[in-house]
Amino acid sequence: MIFKSFFPSATIVNALPIRMSRHSPYKALSNRRLREQSRVNMMKLVRDTLKPLLGIKQDKEISEKTKNGQHMASPDEVDNFDNGSIPAPSLTNFCPYWDDIYCSWKESLAEKFIDQILDTNPELANEREDMKKHFFQRLETLKREPKRHTPRFNETEAQMTQRTERQDSITLARTCVQDRQLTLFRSRETICREKLGGCDWDIWKALLELVLTLRTEGQSSNESSDEGQDRFTVRHRPWRSEHVTELLQFIDSHRETLNNYGNSLPGKPFRTQVRKSNPPRTQDRPISGLPRNVYSLDFLSTRRSDLLNHLDVQDPI
Repeated sequence: MIFKSFFPSATIVNALPIRMSRHSPYKALSNRRLREQSRVNMMKLVRDTLKPLLGIKQDKEISEKTKNGQHMASPDEVDNFDNGSIPAPSLTNFCPYWDDIYCSWKESLAEKFIDQILDTNPELANEREDMKKHFFQRLETLKREPKRHTPRFNETEAQMTQRTERQDSITLARTCVQDRQLTLFRSRETICREKLGGCDWDIWKALLELVLTLRTEGQSSNESSDEGQDRFTVRHRPWRSEHVTELLQFIDSHRETLNNYGNSLPGKPFRTQVRKSNPPRTQDRPISGLPRNVYSLDFLSTRRSDLLNHLDVQDPI
């Protein structure tokens, strides 16, 4: 049976991620922590509250605002505020001082900004400091946009527009892949955890260990969009064991799509997977630092010894 052949023991080996060059043939597992949903909601609330104050819907629009002198505090205003000769900045005419994100002017703006959020969301009072940090982080991110939309040396306006559009498309594609992988990871983790209370808990415990070992990077990215928005062609990962693919498919087959009343669950449904007999190959690099039985035997047997060392294969799970 595939479960017994794949899991020789119930002990999982968590490999520490290693730092790799971006030119490496392999991609290392990240050590970033998955954000709690409450934190994701808080960050979204900060972003959604900040954009109307700046009169923007997208980050790149801040370049036009600052180019026209809008939403910008002058050095004289900041100095006069520090000297106490003018009142504190207000949210009505929201003007950050972009040259220094962490000055007293920005501190005053941040406190009023958080107060405004807490007026309608008092349950977030314990997250005040986190919201304040994210407020400053958002301003740091926005601060880079005007520089990015300024022509470089010997660069025309048309070339600058072409460069920024290309950067935006690359960022969007990368973000879409990461979002899909994260959604798939959380879905599979949830399925496994919900099944731990049943009679087959030992099987689901092993499957949960597999999902946690693969992390977000080990999930399929569903990167092809040639089939439309509601379906995609599954791409073959030649480095990953077919046993792993079968186990992940087994987990996916237990995903609930209907509620107790037979109606569709809320939220965007998962897209239909199209599996072809001769599937296209993924463009992702193989992931390093995974247990030996996660990799395909054919893939490992064809690696040169130096490449195999870089792969950093761990003990099987």
